[in-house]
Amino acid sequence: MPTPSRADAARLVAGLTRWLRDVRPVYLLLPLSLIQIGIGIAFALSVQHNGWLWYSGGDATEYWAEQWSVGHGLLPHTFLSFVLPVAFAWVPLLWGPTLLTGIPAIVVVQVMIGIPLTVIGVWAVADRVAGRLFAWWTTILWIVGPLLFVWGLRSDYRGQFEQYFLVPHWFGFTDMADFWSVALALWSAWAVFRALDSRRLEHAALAGLFIGALIGLKPANSLFLPAALLGLVILQRWRQLLVAAVAAAPAIATLVLWKQKGIGQLPVLALGGPAVREASGPNLVAVSFSNHYLHFDWAHIATKLSQIGEVFWSVRLLEFLAIAGAFALVRRSPLKGTCVVLWFAAFCILKGNSPLADVPETSYWRLTQPGLAAFVLLAAAVPLLVPGLGRRLSAVVPANPGRLRATPGLIVAVALLAVLPLVVVAIATPMSSPKVARNSDNTEAPVSTALGFSARPVSGGVQLSWRSIPTGSVQARFAVYRSNLNDGCEVQSIGARECFFDMPTVTTTPSLSATDRPGPGRWWYRVSLIASQDRTAENGDLMLLSPAVEVTTK
Repeated sequence: MPTPSRADAARLVAGLTRWLRDVRPVYLLLPLSLIQIGIGIAFALSVQHNGWLWYSGGDATEYWAEQWSVGHGLLPHTFLSFVLPVAFAWVPLLWGPTLLTGIPAIVVVQVMIGIPLTVIGVWAVADRVAGRLFAWWTTILWIVGPLLFVWGLRSDYRGQFEQYFLVPHWFGFTDMADFWSVALALWSAWAVFRALDSRRLEHAALAGLFIGALIGLKPANSLFLPAALLGLVILQRWRQLLVAAVAAAPAIATLVLWKQKGIGQLPVLALGGPAVREASGPNLVAVSFSNHYLHFDWAHIATKLSQIGEVFWSVRLLEFLAIAGAFALVRRSPLKGTCVVLWFAAFCILKGNSPLADVPETSYWRLTQPGLAAFVLLAAAVPLLVPGLGRRLSAVVPANPGRLRATPGLIVAVALLAVLPLVVVAIATPMSSPKVARNSDNTEAPVSTALGFSARPVSGGVQLSWRSIPTGSVQARFAVYRSNLNDGCEVQSIGARECFFDMPTVTTTPSLSATDRPGPGRWWYRVSLIASQDRTAENGDLMLLSPAVEVTTK
């Protein structure tokens, strides 16, 4: 059998190159998306979980409480932003008041729709930056990147990284905004680059819609703005810039209205407003945007690099990929490359410099997650340093300036990203009575009679009972609370009337009844449904809270 010659190999490579340039993207993006979904499911099944409940640090309960509220036409005290509560407001209407029955629907949507959207988004951005071949290479790196990174982690850190960041946030197995921040950042970048290439106003409008939704998802994502606006400003595309600003305005207006109605005052894009606890590994921390995220200190950067070096086998490799990739991408496409570099720096350096971004506790990865997408683009660009390769990968995109056209895609984007959220928030009424409770640990849940809680005095104590409630495949428990002061609720005088709940816990139990012996006096009791990703835990996050029942004992 003749040995293939070097010429045969060259012809094979040339044929494969032509095929990759000409193939319809869907033929490869579909199987690549399925591979990414399969990898995500494999990781999810390998880490600790309780049915469909994976780690969120309790933050998923906050998103669920706001989704439940919006689904019922109400607004709680709006600690979070509006995009995710509006997007998933339909889930509690179909699956009931607890996160435990609603989380399967949310996870399925995020995994089966969200993951393909991120894969396609990576491909689309890379295609705009350096052409079709670069797009395929970047997409492959995007898919295998988590495997390579996990392989390079220290063995005693790997499980923590997978459980607290990779599965819930990177692959979307929890009800939080970080997963969607990556998807919207990618599509915002694609829309901006498309607008730069085409000069068309409708593409600028699409960019504004995506950027508005990105900020509406998490106000901290406004760090993406310098990268998004740089090209339009440098090229003096003032008409496109104006159209993009107008397109983003409904999302900003919705955010302002959301905060004004829910909180009762107007923090500037939630900067410096009430502290919100977010997931950061096994510990809980309080965050606000202005003071914690916009804090820059070179010593902190050195500390973060040192922390990464302690858990990854070579921090120098990561530095090389970022720096060499930045040089290669800027050399290949000066304007777009600079945008990607700014995108990376805004999240991975500026936001990652926050005292809350801790590598050992895995919070660094979640807080910088949108910037990690830019890092993948930089890492993929390193081969472009090979002489002549960048030119061979170039893509020619025609410039088609013209008037703003209402294309079907733009109309759908306006309806879903601008009009629908604004209408929903405008119609929603701030709660006039506490229908949502925020626990002292900052978990949050609806207040519901679904538990059928009752308390009655008996000889020597109080007999407590409640009903079973569907929890799907999740193993849950019940917590019993008692106070001799009040019903455990403190309601703020401004904004939505939410119950800020603080009541001593008497016991937790898997049973549907309990007997308490508090002694003579006047007592208030409540019961709640609690659960966590650990099936064996006796405590957990608040999932549902009963109204208070008053009992007098002798």
